[in-house]
Amino acid sequence: MTALANLVSGFAALLKPAAGNDVKLTEWIAAVELDSPVHQALMVLLGAQAQREVARARQRVLGAMRAQTSQQGRFLGGRPPYGYRLVDGGPHPNARHSGWGRRLQCWRRIL
Repeated sequence: MTALANLVSGFAALLKPAAGNDVKLTEWIAAVELDSPVHQALMVLLGAQAQREVARARQRVLGAMRAQTSQQGRFLGGRPPYGYRLVDGGPHPNARHSGWGRRLQCWRRIL
């Protein structure tokens, strides 16, 4: 038995509906039959697509955070790196936050 077949059979066992209940997906019009190989392949495909989307979202968020740090000098939370200190960076660029009295924080090298 291949690893994919093991994955599908394990996944189907986890999703066995209670008596009288059907498993339904928004991507599929009818109820999902977990004993059907076609429906099992559909579940594996949808799972793989979901994992890819999570990875893409992670890359977009990390890229935006890196850009804000390097280009704008913005502090994104956590401890500053060794040799840096948080300093006041002026009024917050978001008007609503600035109206609340929040200030922008930036890193400055101290070594």
